[in-house]
Amino acid sequence: LTRFYSVLYYPPVVFAVLTTALLGLSLGAATTAWLDRLRNLEHASSGAAMASLAMCATLLTNILVSGPVTEVAGWVANFLAFYCAGLVLATLFSAWSQQSSRLYAADLIGAGIGALAAVPVLVVLSPPDAMLLAALLTALAAILFAAKPQQALLPLAALGIAALALTIGQTTGRLDVDLTRLPTDKPVQDQLVAGGRIVATDWDGFA
Repeated sequence: LTRFYSVLYYPPVVFAVLTTALLGLSLGAATTAWLDRLRNLEHASSGAAMASLAMCATLLTNILVSGPVTEVAGWVANFLAFYCAGLVLATLFSAWSQQSSRLYAADLIGAGIGALAAVPVLVVLSPPDAMLLAALLTALAAILFAAKPQQALLPLAALGIAALALTIGQTTGRLDVDLTRLPTDKPVQDQLVAGGRIVATDWDGFA
């Protein structure tokens, strides 16, 4: 996500992304603490599914459409993804409070594995496709949280949307960043608009 926004804007935007993530996670957890009914595990499935859909929306609004409105929509979707994640995490810790130490250990292990896996994933996939992969995995988690068949409908829809978008991105390249339609004026955009051409472009785990 930070790599994606760094291309759309400038690298310092990473701080805005991290701030949005922390704000969303915190407000999601606070909402769960405030509303007792959200602490039911039944809401974990729909919360994870909404997080997956918001992740897809973050990418698609920034890639497919340009303009101030879609920029705002992209940031709102980005916030909602982390907000829903905060709801889910707080719900899980509330429902399984007796096993909070094991949950926290699993959280740390998963975060560590994710951080290590990010480098090879970004070598194989572009950041947009990596975001869709994360949305797909989140939708799979939502399906696992579903206690009843009807609760799996929204997660299945999220899974289908993420899988379809990832397939399109991998097979057609339609979800790559268009450097001529960046939301911020950057030298590369000006050169391309003036008639320059891209000789080669690639993503990797470091740049």
